[in-house]
Amino acid sequence: MAPESSILELDRVTGGYGGAEIIHEVSVRVAPAEVVVLIGPNGAGKSSVMNAVLGRLRVDGGRIRLAGRDITGAPPEQVVRRGVCYVPQTENVFPNLSVNENLEMGAYIRTDDFQPRIEEMYDLFPPLAERRRAPAGTLSGGQRQMVAIAKALMVDPVVLLLDEPTAGLSPRVRGDIFRVVSEINARGVPILMVEQNAKQAIAIADRGYVLVDGRNRLEGTGAGLLADPDVGATFLGGGGDSRVDAPAGEAGDAGSHSENRRGEVGMQGGEGRHDADPEPEAPAPGSGADASDGRETAKPGTGAPTGNPGAGRP
Repeated sequence: MAPESSILELDRVTGGYGGAEIIHEVSVRVAPAEVVVLIGPNGAGKSSVMNAVLGRLRVDGGRIRLAGRDITGAPPEQVVRRGVCYVPQTENVFPNLSVNENLEMGAYIRTDDFQPRIEEMYDLFPPLAERRRAPAGTLSGGQRQMVAIAKALMVDPVVLLLDEPTAGLSPRVRGDIFRVVSEINARGVPILMVEQNAKQAIAIADRGYVLVDGRNRLEGTGAGLLADPDVGATFLGGGGDSRVDAPAGEAGDAGSHSENRRGEVGMQGGEGRHDADPEPEAPAPGSGADASDGRETAKPGTGAPTGNPGAGRP
């Protein structure tokens, strides 16, 4: 892997929690303007890869680089200040704050006028514009996920990490989320995404990695992985050609895949369910979660949840 050609690079990273190793010599690369997806069975170490980037997992070997700069072992606050924005699977909004207040929290370290950025987020997520004064906790699951992503985008990320953004959502709302992920990427934001809805995720990806037992198993373009019968049978829930709205053309042609998968986003409101989320592999530090109901209860000015590491870069 060539660090100069990557926005984010993990090079043979080994690490874990406590005394246990979870990932073993894992290598992942995200190039500028790419969507890269991590798939694999539960417990494969996908979220642990993100935790390694964020400084929330002990790294025993290998290197992690952001835009060519070594960030291996850097504490989370330094990682996010260098431009890594992270949206965790759960506890990723302030439920007692309005949608607009959540977006303001995403910009809490900005010193410029961020109101135009808020309006950009409402353009990207039209259903949120209609609910801007509603408490985030009263929204549907899909709309809450839109708030979490919009909050993370209140700064200009070098790379966006999404951990299971469609978990527990209805099929229609999953499609909305995947479309907006493509739109965000089309605006120039590189994305690394962990996703259990592997077919849809790979269909919008430039490249993907399959992890098994904390190790790299396969790597390929999105189209190539969809067309691989072994990947389809083992990881995508079916044999043979596993394409789901995959673009036509050569399976290994990442360039044509990238161009074909992007389009305008027509976000629609809807009651996406969000009640089937598995627990994340590691707790997010400083999430402000209420132990009684798993919801965040932080008040304005007390700090942002991990769903918005909305920190600027020095």
